[in-house]
Amino acid sequence: MPGLDPQPGIPDHSILPPRSLTFSVICDRATRFALVATGNRRDSSSIPLPKAFGLGTTTSGQAIGFYSATWPDNGATLDNLPADTLYSEDSGSTWVKVPGSGFEHLGDKPESRLGFALRGQTSPSAAEILNLRLDVAGWLRNDMTHVDEALLDGHMTIELQYL
Repeated sequence: MPGLDPQPGIPDHSILPPRSLTFSVICDRATRFALVATGNRRDSSSIPLPKAFGLGTTTSGQAIGFYSATWPDNGATLDNLPADTLYSEDSGSTWVKVPGSGFEHLGDKPESRLGFALRGQTSPSAAEILNLRLDVAGWLRNDMTHVDEALLDGHMTIELQYL
């Protein structure tokens, strides 16, 4: 998405300044878990991709744009040790390592889960602390009707599921 090359049927977009932040999960004891995201403004995304979360709409109902929340391959740690991101498409029955990743809207892939494992492990590791270095990027549609003011209202819920 960073380049967002023009595609038929998808409006042209301008990128907003990216933001980096740390997302943390802190448990009382070592626990195996997965994360699932739901876009609470999903219907307002201006492109139909699982990793595109809506930014809200104008007063006339036009989608303003979308945002994504991703992390690089070295962006996850478990208990301060380097961790791999794992992805499951079958509610956690099987896992595959993915190079970095990003939150996907649960409504697009209801069986998908993101897990985290210490390097070299093939299923989610029990840990007390997960830290993700999130890169949040937003895109605004270039073809909107003139708008003097619009509230950017992206909203995502990240659910922790115990394994």
